Amino acid sequence: MAQKYIQTNKYLGLISVIILLITLVNLPNSDWKIGVLGIILGLLLAVKAPKSIWKYVAYVIFKFCTLLVLFLVAMGILMAGLMEISIY
Repeated sequence: MAQKYIQTNKYLGLISVIILLITLVNLPNSDWKIGVLGIILGLLLAVKAPKSIWKYVAYVIFKFCTLLVLFLVAMGILMAGLMEISIY
């Protein structure tokens, strides 16, 4: 029984990389709730994955996703400031 769990557990890193890559590509085009859900789901799967190269790749892609989210938030704040200036 435990051997079957270990066999399915070894693909969690690869699945988290796939989910995080899809999230990274679609983050600027999709709703923010779906992006945050994809980031959290990918991170949880990466944490549960055993130590392998996929786990470290998932962490790197997770960092890119968080940087993109921060960039989009900063751009939104700056654009809101521009809209506020152009009204007056």
